[in-house]
Amino acid sequence: MPKLTAKLIENLKGYGKYDDGDGLRLVIRKSGKAWVLRYQLAGKRKEIGLGPYPHYGLKEARSRADTHRALIREGIDPLTHKADGLQQAEAARIAREKNLENTFRACAVDYIEAHRAGWKNAKHAQQWVNTLTTYAFPLIGEKPVDEVETDDILKILNPIWTAKPETAARVRNRLELVLDAAKARRLRTGENAARWRGHLDKLLPRRRLADRGNHPALPWEQVPAFMADLAFHGP
Repeated sequence: MPKLTAKLIENLKGYGKYDDGDGLRLVIRKSGKAWVLRYQLAGKRKEIGLGPYPHYGLKEARSRADTHRALIREGIDPLTHKADGLQQAEAARIAREKNLENTFRACAVDYIEAHRAGWKNAKHAQQWVNTLTTYAFPLIGEKPVDEVETDDILKILNPIWTAKPETAARVRNRLELVLDAAKARRLRTGENAARWRGHLDKLLPRRRLADRGNHPALPWEQVPAFMADLAFHGP
């Protein structure tokens, strides 16, 4: 039968071990009060901590003890089970962090920073940021770069392919370059989902650029100088 009560625990002052029954006990040390479950498995006596008091009250401690006792009845060591759980949690955390590092957004930012110094001016880098922020990041920014597929690229391009053909061309090219860079870094494999020739050219219509009209005629008095310059520099 359980021996402890909530009122008794609240009034306990002296250091020591106070049994509740069936292996559950409250241990009072200088550092404070904590719950412990003692058990025997495969002929060996062991104990596992169930958490501090009053963070876990008597009711919660008994419930946690019952959970561990169920494992013990199945021949599972709660200590091993707890360690496995911690390992799985850590592996999941590392995987989440890795996915954050390997999102399309992260790879795009890395690409921009890697090439910024080689671009002619800061405006070019800002154009990259603007187009990707507007058209790509809302759809695939947080997606792992190795999971970006053709359908994702089409969702980005279809709404602007005919409405904004020049913008669409720039966006597609930038998507292709980021995915190529990710592949070079071994963050993705296989087909580049944004490649035009032999891939998207089979799925999207050819772009029709707006008619800009004819170039204005060169005034006749400038023709001799233009021809001389053309002959000197070549076409």
